[in-house]
Amino acid sequence: MAGPNFGRLSGTHLAPHALREVGHAFCDTILDYFDPASNGRADVYAVGLQEVVELTAQNLTAGGEAGQLSAGAAQWEARITSELHAECGADAYEQVTSRQLVGLLLLVYVRKEHLPHCRPTRTVSLGTGLLGVMGNKGAVAASLRLHSSSICFVCCHLASGHK
Repeated sequence: MAGPNFGRLSGTHLAPHALREVGHAFCDTILDYFDPASNGRADVYAVGLQEVVELTAQNLTAGGEAGQLSAGAAQWEARITSELHAECGADAYEQVTSRQLVGLLLLVYVRKEHLPHCRPTRTVSLGTGLLGVMGNKGAVAASLRLHSSSICFVCCHLASGHK
């Protein structure tokens, strides 16, 4: 997984084993980047990650259904949720959806005061890797309606150099 291109972790390559080492700094950097003034928080946070699990035969079949996460992705989800709650308060946000496609992970959190105005989310994943269908490459997406706005988040990991 590529690291941030800003802050003290600029240029760092993050792997799943780095979760315990840089998890807190990683989440702090994301929150500080999107909210540098620290005087208010976003209504919605969407976190998309790549390569959250090693590419193995077992992992190629894990986490294909909406809300179902592999053990490795669940660790990332727990850590990111924990950091968001530590930074913003445990009662501030609720995770409204998650979707995994092998190493891709998309997590969406909504400020709790907006939950009554958040319409059900829809998620989808599409593998475009090996043989055009495997999940080593592809995308995950989540859409929701918040008040009168439709929002869609896409996290993708596509092959390079193809036209």
